[in-house]
Amino acid sequence: MKAATRNRVLTVSGLVATVLLAFGSFAQAEPEAASVINACVNRKTGDVRIPNPPREAREAGRGCDRGEQRVSWNVQGPPGELGTPGVIADTAPIPANTSDESILAFCPDGTLLSGGGFEVDQGNLSVVASAPVVGPQGGLVAWRASFTNPTDTVGQGTVWAVCFRPAS
Repeated sequence: MKAATRNRVLTVSGLVATVLLAFGSFAQAEPEAASVINACVNRKTGDVRIPNPPREAREAGRGCDRGEQRVSWNVQGPPGELGTPGVIADTAPIPANTSDESILAFCPDGTLLSGGGFEVDQGNLSVVASAPVVGPQGGLVAWRASFTNPTDTVGQGTVWAVCFRPAS
């Protein structure tokens, strides 16, 4: 009985060791492997594949086949130029008894719109629309808000455009 139990323990221990040796490498994490993803793109079809196994392919200096382009992502690029702060505001009167008075805040030339907003100076004014404006070439060029003023007094509205200078 003791010999049979000892044989079972040795057999189970051997199986556990074999499994750990065979699959233990999958649990290894390399700093680059956790942050940078490498792949191969077929130049003709555009198909993307990740070399398998990635570490061995990289060590062999290969990874991508002939006709494939190696690409990497999740890689930090060079720092871009600092842009100017980009909040542009336009304030205008909202005439009394008006149902649709628009104010637009345009981004300066060479900048792009990333967002916008509005403000009213009194509680009786309402905003019925607030949205980006598409320019003649299709890009977003301004922020527009449409106001209503049901009162007998002139109000005031402000529209903001948040603009940025794209990287060159």
